[in-house]
Amino acid sequence: MSDERKRGAVILLISAVAFSQLNVFVRMVGALPVMEIIFFRNLLGALGAWLIVRQQKQSLHCAKKDLPLLSARCILGFLAMYCSFYAAANAAQADVSTLTKMAPFITIGLAAVVLKEKITVYQVVAMVLAFSGMLIVVGKLSFDSKTFPLLMAVMCAVISAVVNIVLRKLGGRVSPAAVVFYFSLVSALCALPIMLPSFVMPTFKQALLLLAIGACAVLGQITLTAGMGMVPAGEGSLYNLAGIPASAILAWILLGEALKLRTIVGGLLIVAASVSVFMGIRSSTKITDKKLK
Repeated sequence: MSDERKRGAVILLISAVAFSQLNVFVRMVGALPVMEIIFFRNLLGALGAWLIVRQQKQSLHCAKKDLPLLSARCILGFLAMYCSFYAAANAAQADVSTLTKMAPFITIGLAAVVLKEKITVYQVVAMVLAFSGMLIVVGKLSFDSKTFPLLMAVMCAVISAVVNIVLRKLGGRVSPAAVVFYFSLVSALCALPIMLPSFVMPTFKQALLLLAIGACAVLGQITLTAGMGMVPAGEGSLYNLAGIPASAILAWILLGEALKLRTIVGGLLIVAASVSVFMGIRSSTKITDKKLK
């Protein structure tokens, strides 16, 4: 493994832990409305992304033809964030982390329909394992106070998968930092009018937690963007799964949440799904290398 690939692996692990810690902070912030948390998270996120754009002397310019896709990314990202934060505030962190990690496998199915990408046997196995894991974690389906937050986590994964398709179609025509800036800015502006009527003045502790949420968001976005540029995409999804045990451990330490058997079993199935995709990528790479030789 090259030095750059090793650095990418470490950076992606940091990203996974940062997003896991963010969800724990959302739970710890207490009675603040979800929209208020989203507003402050994205206000700091936009500031962080703008600073990166300035430091790296990138451009915030977006071509007119790319505006529909960029707008879709911002709006869908806002909806996914709401689902994620609602789930994180009302359900066990290990469950939320496990279910939201289904996004890459939902993306596989959507890519086959929308982008006409070919699905391999490994990917079919991965989707079966991932959806089995999801059903085990959610348990009996019902829209009660216990199950509804888990369904919101599933909805977050579905919307995130659609966002992945939008980003693929966008094709890197807008710099990653610029995309994060516009996404964070639009999310903050969308949350502002909804937040104001029910605004709750944060306590000193809650204000510190809001700052921590913003810091984790900026760190997670920066490291995710940088790390994915250093390792193969399939390998990157494996490192992202570090968020599952990280969420469980952090929730146990900071929130006193016990880990349930169904969460462990469901999480292992989703990890197995990611390994299946990774093995498929390695197999196709070996075949391609042999043809080239």
